[in-house]
Amino acid sequence: MNGLTRWVFTARKQMKGCRSCLSSYVLLTLVIVGANAALADAELVNFDSRFRVPGEYEIIFKKPSELQSLIGRYADPASGVKRPSVLANTLPLTKGALNSLAEALTKSINGKLLLGTVMESSTDDIPAMFTIEGVSDATIKSLAKDPRIAIIAASLATRSD
Repeated sequence: MNGLTRWVFTARKQMKGCRSCLSSYVLLTLVIVGANAALADAELVNFDSRFRVPGEYEIIFKKPSELQSLIGRYADPASGVKRPSVLANTLPLTKGALNSLAEALTKSINGKLLLGTVMESSTDDIPAMFTIEGVSDATIKSLAKDPRIAIIAASLATRSD
């Protein structure tokens, strides 16, 4: 991805814990709207950055409208969309479903869900997301096959001047 995408993920990281994170959501939305909505593997972002935080990753789901279309595609073998192995019938469209799915996906790869990082979708343009730590690149890439996930981004380090 381009420099804008890297900047967005850096901005989101800097604003973690901030109550008024609307600006980081808006910036993230610009990236997501332009992302490929195809049903291929999740896009991997920042994996080659020298500023990344080892073992920490942001998991960004597809937009709610894209997620809702998945259930019908699972049933159609011609669609090429395979039912996920973790909580197959759960879509991160409600707070409860999102929390359950984030915890189950994290547990499936023996990672640690970072507290306070599970963020619900507030509109169709702003997808739900969460952060995992304590896993390798190879392990996290196994989640890229889940058709509910749009982007897996290695977290970037921020400066604290």
